Amino acid sequence: MTLVFAHLRGDHPILPEEELKGCLEAEEVVYSKVLGLEQVVVIEVNDPEAFRRAVERSSYTKEGGLVLTVAEYGDEGALAEGLRALRSIGLEEVQVRVERIKGSLTPREAVDLEASLIKGSLRAGLKVNQLSTNLVKAYVSEGAVLLGLVEARRALGDVRARSPPNRPFWRSGELDVMLSRALVNMSRLRKGGLFLDPFCGTGTLAFEASLLGASKVFCFDIDPAMLKGASANASYLGLTMGVVQENSIALPLTGESFYSIATDPPYGRSTKTSERYDELMSSFLEEALRVLRPGGYLAYAGPLETRPYKLARGRGFSIVARIDQFVHSALSRQIVVAKKVI
Repeated sequence: MTLVFAHLRGDHPILPEEELKGCLEAEEVVYSKVLGLEQVVVIEVNDPEAFRRAVERSSYTKEGGLVLTVAEYGDEGALAEGLRALRSIGLEEVQVRVERIKGSLTPREAVDLEASLIKGSLRAGLKVNQLSTNLVKAYVSEGAVLLGLVEARRALGDVRARSPPNRPFWRSGELDVMLSRALVNMSRLRKGGLFLDPFCGTGTLAFEASLLGASKVFCFDIDPAMLKGASANASYLGLTMGVVQENSIALPLTGESFYSIATDPPYGRSTKTSERYDELMSSFLEEALRVLRPGGYLAYAGPLETRPYKLARGRGFSIVARIDQFVHSALSRQIVVAKKVI
């Protein structure tokens, strides 16, 4: 097993780590969490290359790599030992940086720590080149310093082009690209797998699934205007996928054929459906149970006040995660990740 770290975004206390779990499991990484700090998690993994792929596909993991050492802030001996470890893996030249997590250091303290690490690198026999691709970072969080060799960064592509307001067709209230990618990742979509969004709207989740390597994306919606818009968006982005007008409670799909479903059903002020969210989802969950393979995942969103996780609990699903998120003064949403257990 190899000790690695992930540097997470700090704009939500739960979502980044839950997405990382989805990425790891989608890449079939065997892992165990060793340490959790503010925006930094240390885990043991069986496959470092698969871990790097997990980081690259994520939205809310900024970067990750090999742990050199974890020490209390001010423990120069432990940091020096971590720097010496770089020689044992064949590195001769490094770039050294300090990452302050939410004001854990003053700017002056960060400068002093970086200078100390540069001196320590030189004493360890390393050349220091602040343009080197061998990036060593000290992440300072909750009184601890994690010294790591950065080996992977998220690779989201052209997020601006995929952002709903920049596409030919969009509607207010849509999930943004980052959250859409996270929802797909939490459905544990594997490269070459099938993906289903039964309420595809303008196609945002389907596009992320396609970019993550789904062999086929099934994109359904009952509203023909949405399907026309999703097709226009797919053409604009250079993606090929079929969009079909169909009722989500009676899909023309073979039973137990999907491992991954992610969806953002209609709700909130911008929706045109007259059906209540809880009624709509209760009907769809029966269909989701039919088309999901045993052990398959469903990730979905809904208005917090309806307590969306309760709709799936005890109906052939176990709740893997529930994530509450403030959207605006009139809406807070809950994201639910459920696993088929029958």
